[in-house]
Amino acid sequence: MPNFTEKRRYPRCSVQYLALINSGQKEPLKVNVSNVSKTGLLLNSLSDLDLNDPVEITITKENSTLDPISATGNVVWRKNHSSSREIGIHFSKIRWSETDRLLHGLRY
Repeated sequence: MPNFTEKRRYPRCSVQYLALINSGQKEPLKVNVSNVSKTGLLLNSLSDLDLNDPVEITITKENSTLDPISATGNVVWRKNHSSSREIGIHFSKIRWSETDRLLHGLRY
């Protein structure tokens, strides 16, 4: 049996967030965020982004009155599925306090 070991530096946390992605396109992309870590996140989108694209991200929870989280990053991988795409984003700029909020459900 193969021995699969986790290669990620930080663990992933499953989440259900909404995000707007600005990547120089005319309209921001509305996407779902399905997991986060201290260094990045996984987007699920109907649209595609190019590898290495710089992106500005605004993350929130549906029906939340709390302030959204803003970050910048780059597309580091993507995987196409029949009806959607998974897109990996590595943060290039995010405050550590905002990372903590992401990992704890945007509660504060």
